[in-house]
Order: sequence, then C-alpha cells, then structure tokens
Amino acid sequence: GLDLELAPANGNNLVLDRFLFSESQSRFVLTVHPDNQTQFEEIMNGTACYKVGTVIAEPVVKMAFNGQIVINEPVIDLKESWQKTLRHEA
Repeated sequence: GLDLELAPANGNNLVLDRFLFSESQSRFVLTVHPDNQTQFEEIMNGTACYKVGTVIAEPVVKMAFNGQIVINEPVIDLKESWQKTLRHEA
C-alpha cells in the first residue's frame, strides 16, 4: 500500500482537484529503498523532486492533502473500480 501526503509537491498552490488532474505537468512516482534515499536525494538535488510518502505493508492507499485525508481505500477496491471502467460496466 501507500501512505501519501501530497502537499510538499504542490509548488503552484493548486486546489486539490487541479493538483490531482492537471495535465499541465508531467509527474513520476518512484519508490526508493530507504538505504538509497540519501544518494537519490543527492542525485536529484536542484530538481523538482519531493518525498510524498512511503510504501506500507497494509494493502491500502492513504492519501492526504494539506493534512486532510482525501483517500483511504483498500487497494483491491481501487483496482476493481479502475478495471470496471475498462469493462464498460455501470
């Protein structure tokens, strides 16, 4: 699962829906092993790179924005919601 706080990456001070769904910027999400975090941060120094969360054992996606929880759902439910749209089910 994931435990995220997105506010650190909101350099343009966008409201939540614009931050999540804006197509004006490319965004990448990477996982970096804690043993490699310092080296990764040194490599990325001077770029728009932010730590927004951690991988957790619990199979949930927890997402906060400025401290307010916006998503706290089991991964299996989120996966089913996404796949349902691909099956064209109502």
